[in-house]
Amino acid sequence: MTVGVDPAFGPWWPLSDEAVRREAPDAPGAVQLRRADGKPVVYPRGRSAMVFYLYAARSTREALLRLFRDELLEPGARGEGPLVFRVRAGGDDARASIEQLFGSFVAEFGRAPILHPDDDDDE
Repeated sequence: MTVGVDPAFGPWWPLSDEAVRREAPDAPGAVQLRRADGKPVVYPRGRSAMVFYLYAARSTREALLRLFRDELLEPGARGEGPLVFRVRAGGDDARASIEQLFGSFVAEFGRAPILHPDDDDDE
């Protein structure tokens, strides 16, 4: 199985203030983020460069600017090096796509992508 494949997503862009403001829509959308260098993160059941998935119900641009403020100010701030992102604009279809991709990722790799909160920390 190849996780992260959805032809409706656009091209990869560097996670920078300029690129987010230019490429992320001020509308609903799904976003994938991965390491820019492609170097895989080691997960319990495999390796992947993917580090985060999100769906923004209102503004994809504002969600990225808010959630990744630290990375926009200092690329690599979270310890995974510079990141890149790509967007699938839209409402229900984009949301269903990112939910499917996230579920497939967890099933294949044994946990959520590295930049998602670890549910085990709540116990």
